Amino acid sequence: MKNYLELIPISAKMNRKQNRITITCISIAVFFITAIFSVSEAGLDMEITRLQSKHRDFSLNAMINSDIFQILIFVLLFLFLTVLTASVLMISGSINSNIVQRTQFFGMLRCIGMSKKQIIRYVRFEALRKRIHKRFNKVCK
Repeated sequence: MKNYLELIPISAKMNRKQNRITITCISIAVFFITAIFSVSEAGLDMEITRLQSKHRDFSLNAMINSDIFQILIFVLLFLFLTVLTASVLMISGSINSNIVQRTQFFGMLRCIGMSKKQIIRYVRFEALRKRIHKRFNKVCK
């Protein structure tokens, strides 16, 4: 390979794919948390309606003392913590994977004969390319 800087577009394509995976993980996590809160709100509304029809003098105490309400809160907290934990693990795994790939990539470059100075130059050119790309996108919009 004549010039190591020819690898920048290839690396950029790999990074875009990894970024899409991370964004997909975040989107799925937000979707699940939104779904949990929507279902819990519907359950809460049903319980409030049930208690209002059963008791004419409905109060917050009657709702808090209700067995269904307490079970609903417990299930909601359990699901929220489960999704939160899974989301954190998905996102951190995705970011970790990206770091491992970059480390392997730079290790491969060192193995094929690139010096430390060339790697630093490569990283700077890659950062410059990303910065120019962002500015170009802003100007085009």
